Amino acid sequence: MISIPLISFNKKFSFLYENYFKTFKLNTKMTINRFLFTQIYL
Repeated sequence: MISIPLISFNKKFSFLYENYFKTFKLNTKMTINRFLFTQIYL
């Protein structure tokens, strides 16, 4: 009875964490690209 909500919670949490990590990596990549872009063209 306890294990089923725990599993669903873990799935939800891992999904959220994965999405957060993906967006974080994407934002980091974009920030680095923007920085390089400004360094090259200014």
